[in-house]
Amino acid sequence: MRRSDRECPDQEFLQDVLHRAQELQLALHTDDYPYVISLNFVLLDGALYMHCATEGRKLDLIAADPRVAFTACVDVRVDCAHRTTYYKSVCGIGHAVLVTDTQEKERALQAISRKYASLCANPTPEALLRRTGIIRVDMVRLTGKRHLPKH
Repeated sequence: MRRSDRECPDQEFLQDVLHRAQELQLALHTDDYPYVISLNFVLLDGALYMHCATEGRKLDLIAADPRVAFTACVDVRVDCAHRTTYYKSVCGIGHAVLVTDTQEKERALQAISRKYASLCANPTPEALLRRTGIIRVDMVRLTGKRHLPKH
């Protein structure tokens, strides 16, 4: 990291950002260019979980190459007067898999529902569980970075 003064490797910092961030940008491999998408997610048991359809481009890309990168940010504020942006961020790499275990899918869906305060049924109806995909990202490496105002 070029700006080592902004690096924040503290586990509490990393966990806080991942718990508070409302969206995550997930980068996947394609033949020609990276494919990046924004997703809702939850940190659960040391892994990242996202819900999705049971088919589509991102699942095809994960099946072809499960290596992913991701980033999430909180407390982002552009300060035009000082020509800077303040933020707390986490970047990482990991391996993505489509979850097939019904109990793991249910735990992930309920955690996502709690995080976003959605009005989902608890427990999730079996028919809905069957037609909902869950991606789990097993994190390999995390890096934290922050730029805060000097008050």
